Amino acid sequence: MSGYANLKAKQALKKVNDLTAQLEQKVNKLQWWDTPTISSANLNYSYANFILNTYETLRSKYPNIITRATIGNDSSGAYPIYEYCFTPPAFEQTFFITAGIHGDEPEGYWGTYYFLKEIYDSNLTNKRLRYIRDKVRIVVIPVVNPWGYSNFTRLNANGINLNRNYDVFWGETGGDSQGETPFSQKETLAVKNTIDKYNAEFSFHLDMHTVPQGYSEAGLYGGYCYVKPNSLLNEQLHTLQDYLINSWNKNYSKSLQTRYPDNDNSNTSNYVEIVRGIPSATLEFATGNFSATLADSAEMTRATEWYSNVFIEFADMFSNGSLKIDEKYRNIVSNANIFDIDLNNGMRVFSIKTENTTAKTLQFSNIPAFEESHSDVTIFLDYVQGAAITFPSSVVWQNGTAPTFTAKNKYILNFRTFDNGKHWIGSFVGAWNWTFDAITDDFNRIDSTTSLGVATTGQAWVSQKGTWGISGNKAYASNPNGTDAIAVIDSGESDVTISVDGTWNTSTGIAFRVNGTDLLAAYINSTGLKLYKFTISTNELLGEYLFTPVVGTTYAIKVIANGSSIKVSLDGTERISVTNTFNQTATKHGFRVFNDTGSRFDNFKIEAVS
Repeated sequence: MSGYANLKAKQALKKVNDLTAQLEQKVNKLQWWDTPTISSANLNYSYANFILNTYETLRSKYPNIITRATIGNDSSGAYPIYEYCFTPPAFEQTFFITAGIHGDEPEGYWGTYYFLKEIYDSNLTNKRLRYIRDKVRIVVIPVVNPWGYSNFTRLNANGINLNRNYDVFWGETGGDSQGETPFSQKETLAVKNTIDKYNAEFSFHLDMHTVPQGYSEAGLYGGYCYVKPNSLLNEQLHTLQDYLINSWNKNYSKSLQTRYPDNDNSNTSNYVEIVRGIPSATLEFATGNFSATLADSAEMTRATEWYSNVFIEFADMFSNGSLKIDEKYRNIVSNANIFDIDLNNGMRVFSIKTENTTAKTLQFSNIPAFEESHSDVTIFLDYVQGAAITFPSSVVWQNGTAPTFTAKNKYILNFRTFDNGKHWIGSFVGAWNWTFDAITDDFNRIDSTTSLGVATTGQAWVSQKGTWGISGNKAYASNPNGTDAIAVIDSGESDVTISVDGTWNTSTGIAFRVNGTDLLAAYINSTGLKLYKFTISTNELLGEYLFTPVVGTTYAIKVIANGSSIKVSLDGTERISVTNTFNQTATKHGFRVFNDTGSRFDNFKIEAVS
């Protein structure tokens, strides 16, 4: 490039950057709600004054929208428990929020109020917030534990941790007292009765919490959540959390970590999700990262940002009573060589994955006439395999060049248009290391002769050959069609440990690193444990351990595939160890039988190589 051309390019890029910076200050982002500065919480309010100066103040302003019901007294008998219902005239869906089950977590119950106050007291320019105000009925219990609020303590008047007093996993976890029986406390019974009253009307539920200062998580993490792996909320919550932590680290010079915990505690969200069948999550805000003063303006602003954006996202997801996340972007875009970012259905956040090394092209299609002066599209790129990605010529990158990517990392990219898609400003938001979450399946679901359905952790099974089903909470080949039958899950990772309990009939085993008709298989036949390499035209024995299996006996089979190293264990003892590079980057793993409808599979697991 000549000196003159280089100068003109720099000048053009400067104009783009200046324009972006100016509009950043004037216009709210379309997807992520930039929460305004929130006032410090008043921790000196009595319970009665908290209710009076927050929810009752709102109710007096909007008496035709907001109603209050007393749903019982707490266990001390001194404090009423309230339920508030925000009901727009033409609401389309109903959401449920609980807060204050632990009285020493003020950001949870104050952050919930501040979000609702912004919804009703502000001049809303954000259409997603307007949708919540106009179309979402919100049922909220502001403080589940009034005595705990009044005494600023985790427990209730009886010394019970109310978040261990539900009839799910009750008695299985230690720690705080769980009460004599599930729902032995008036507070948890009030929560149950509220769910009973609305029955199946709730689209989802959020339980608002705070990690108090002094806990190890308080200084290490920012906002995170507890959500069951197979919950409808799981994937999007982790996506939102990743964005939040990267944003906070970048904008406030933090070094906060992401966290994806799960638990089997007898708590509110597990009860709502597992027992009542309502998608549910526990939101946590770790204190002390933005101020040493509890619930001051800095802490309350960031806590409200976390709680609010989760609520906004799920209001969008469940709009019109159904999930708005279009699964075709997971199934079509991620598998294709063209990443088609189709904006026709209102989506602005996309998750894509490079599942092979074939070059990819990203394109935008069906670009609407945006209502806002600009619009953002956010892309979460799961760069599992190294593949060149070509971006549209309409994209101008803020630093002058497109970013480069490293395999097994995740990236956040933002694209902004001011002219309805004729030109896009691309920016690299952040990156973090790729981590592999274990995939498990106990097959504890309804019998089927035609499908394995979805694993316990939410991944879809695919019958690669033959027909697979479930019988008596175990997987089996219901119709192998006289040959080998294979069922797989795409884990997105080739270096894995795969384990399963296989009840032997004539041919029972693990298929791994499957790519079409090419695969590796470790299975038991009539003469012992075998490790085979299969292609469309050849079978190659790579290793074996000879023994005589017994029909009806359950064997624990495990494969460790790490690079070219393959190890196969039987009942906890390594029996085969070989080196082979065949299909080394393939990421699909599962079961294999040969013309066998009698073998059964249970306790399937794919996890990262330790």
